[in-house]
Amino acid sequence: MADNIDPTASSLQALMKRYETITTNLANASTVGYKRRAGTFADALDKQMAGQDASGGIQQQTGVDLTQGSLTSTGSTLDLALEGKGFFVVETPDGELYTRCGSVRVNPNGTLVDSAGNTVAGLRGAIVLPPSSTSEDLSVGLDGSVSARGQVLGRLKVVDFEDPTSLEAVSETMFRAPEGVKSTEAEKINVKQGYREQSNVNVVKEMVDLITVSRMYEMNYSTMKKSGDSRDQLMRVALA
Repeated sequence: MADNIDPTASSLQALMKRYETITTNLANASTVGYKRRAGTFADALDKQMAGQDASGGIQQQTGVDLTQGSLTSTGSTLDLALEGKGFFVVETPDGELYTRCGSVRVNPNGTLVDSAGNTVAGLRGAIVLPPSSTSEDLSVGLDGSVSARGQVLGRLKVVDFEDPTSLEAVSETMFRAPEGVKSTEAEKINVKQGYREQSNVNVVKEMVDLITVSRMYEMNYSTMKKSGDSRDQLMRVALA
């Protein structure tokens, strides 16, 4: 149905999607390991802002900004953060997922899991604490090696991708690799225990973008209203 929308209505649709992207980022500004959803517009936006012709309409291009967030010390043995490139691997019923959120816990079976109860992968399978150990005994080295009371339990599986931007976001902090995209063992990893990687959302920048999008929406809405066919066009935008 989007093919039947004129350039101005198409621009409104793109601006609505960009608005949703910005509000999602703002809502996750405090979410550990969150990577901002990046939305960029085609050159038509710059032309409209400059008062030039943008007859082709505004089109939004979306992606994920994988820039590293700041690392905050928590002192907790169950908080892990990656300094540099790479992703922790989580085993789920739907297959492997990848995340930068290293907030883990130990389930009743002694297995290292994420906040949703999914197994945090080790290079040779799940990492399980012996019955005599607790989460306070957990020690994680910079290379991802995990031990408790001097007993080596395994090593965290940390992977990377040739083009990490190809990953698809499936939740606020989880990513899936598209079909055909393979992971490789990350090199020179630096796992920091007792730290959390904060969201990489810049609240000030998002607020500025929100104001810009709001102004552009008003401008395009005014243009559509003057065309005399705003109701039909807005219905097409809402249903597209």
